Amino acid sequence: MSRSHYLALFPLLIVFGACSADDDAAGTATVAPPATAEPADSGSISIADFSFSPAETHVSVGESVTWTNNDNQQHTATSAGNFDAGAIQPQQSASVTFDTAGTFVFICSFHPFMTGTIVVD
Repeated sequence: MSRSHYLALFPLLIVFGACSADDDAAGTATVAPPATAEPADSGSISIADFSFSPAETHVSVGESVTWTNNDNQQHTATSAGNFDAGAIQPQQSASVTFDTAGTFVFICSFHPFMTGTIVVD
């Protein structure tokens, strides 16, 4: 193989090398099972690793929910026609007060695969 062929393959070696898992002393890797989302009776939601935690939050009419962005990029908490907490910068928080009972599904408008639910009693 010519030198230019090796140079062309070099970026692939870096990418594949970066994707390989580190071996521990026993030569095995441990993968944690996904956490199950339990409803929470709290008005606090953490944003981390591109997800809302807890995924379902219960509050009473007149109470607020506060989203705290623990990720390294901005996120939103948006429920079409119901509320929009706006862009929440990393290490910042935003709150919404709920004056009406109901179930409100919300997303991050920047990352629509991020979803959550607020149940207001």
